[in-house]
Amino acid sequence: MNRAVFLDRDDTLIDNSGFLADPDDVRLVPGAAQAVRRFREAGYHVVVVTNQSGVARGYFTEDQLVAVHQRMQDLLHAEGTGIDALYYCPYLETDEAVVPEYRMDSHLRKPRPGMLFLAANDLGIDLARSWMIGDAERDVQAGRAAGCRTIRLRLPPGEETSADHRAETLDEAVDIVLNRVHAAEPVLAAATTVVAPADSHRPANLAADSRVWTPPPAVVTRPHAAHDSHAPSAHAATVAHVGAVHSPAASATPPNSAPAVEPATPVASSPPPAAAPLPSDADTRRLLEQILDELRGARRDAVREEFSVARLAGAITAAFAICLLGWGLFAAVDAGSDPTAAENAVTRLLAAIAFQLISLTCIASARR
Repeated sequence: MNRAVFLDRDDTLIDNSGFLADPDDVRLVPGAAQAVRRFREAGYHVVVVTNQSGVARGYFTEDQLVAVHQRMQDLLHAEGTGIDALYYCPYLETDEAVVPEYRMDSHLRKPRPGMLFLAANDLGIDLARSWMIGDAERDVQAGRAAGCRTIRLRLPPGEETSADHRAETLDEAVDIVLNRVHAAEPVLAAATTVVAPADSHRPANLAADSRVWTPPPAVVTRPHAAHDSHAPSAHAATVAHVGAVHSPAASATPPNSAPAVEPATPVASSPPPAAAPLPSDADTRRLLEQILDELRGARRDAVREEFSVARLAGAITAAFAICLLGWGLFAAVDAGSDPTAAENAVTRLLAAIAFQLISLTCIASARR
């Protein structure tokens, strides 16, 4: 599995419209466990990426956040499934961050794609074959910046989105992913080379400020050098800065080690081939589908651009010109030898010409 579905946490996987600190309040979104199971059965990693500025705001501690994520994983396990990894960003750069340790501008915070790049390096994920799904535009922006295809959930009426697709429920999002991609794209070998796309927000020390723990029975630790003394117990479910919940077979790093990760170096489980393979029929079909989506979007934009204030003004003034022309001709026919009536007819005809010129000017301006 070298492709993934990245999920937002709040109101995508669990019900939460605020800052959740109590594990007892964790509730899965209806159908969330079934959606996670379907993704995993189709050969996708399921990775949660979530902003958790409540830590920086002082609403809860990272230990409380660990308990919340463990509870979420327990609920998924009870449904016979579970996520492969969870990454979160506790940082906030504004004055609302009352905890100085977490007051910073982080590349991990969505809409920046730092958490997705980190997951790609940690888990060997091909971002170009992956998806980002969330209920906020920052989720879509992070996914697009990382090179993933995107789905926006429950888009409010009248709000625009840059997502590739829209869905009302997570189960509907699964149908979009599987129907449009999985049926036409075979699972590639696990040795596929992963190259995360370049991004202006991706720092050179991408993994330097992260530490990763896994839930029991496997424990994998990669602590930040400045926080080694605060490392939690082996039963922690998530990380202190950017955390991941891996399956036991997913990692082999010994506890309390800090392997260096070079973001510019491809992550591969075997040496890359001597020559790049030619695109397969599935790759060609996927590319054509993406082009079709872009053309449909361009057509929608063109329809919206057809309307303009200049065109509307031109149409209104043209209507006035026609009315004045008819009124002037009627006055000219009935004028006879009456000088006043003749002057009125001439005035009306001149006004019709003026309005017609204004109409033509408006239309020409709209075309330019």
